[in-house]
Amino acid sequence: MEGFRVAGFTSEKVLTGNENPDSIEAMKNTFGLTLAFCFLGGAMCFAADPQMGTWKLNEAKSKITPGTNKYTTVTFKDMFGNIKTTQDGVDGAGTPRTAKSSRNVVVYEKQ
Repeated sequence: MEGFRVAGFTSEKVLTGNENPDSIEAMKNTFGLTLAFCFLGGAMCFAADPQMGTWKLNEAKSKITPGTNKYTTVTFKDMFGNIKTTQDGVDGAGTPRTAKSSRNVVVYEKQ
């Protein structure tokens, strides 16, 4: 028996009716996860450069040839597109050594 009518009501399935309330919960969960990933992606776009900061040499894991320069601490700083590097360590004779350098990061814009 397909659908039947009693006093103006029908038993036919209506497209807008919701037989399965779990499907709405699944849709809410999917929408929430999608929104969370969008915010996470946006935050990663504005995050700091992971290479900037202070790097320290792990002498136990390093394979540096004896008698060569050894930089134990290297610091990278970004100042408005100018990357400054400071390297602290010792030279081959064991004398403390500090080296500083800077370079401009050129950004080409399409005109």
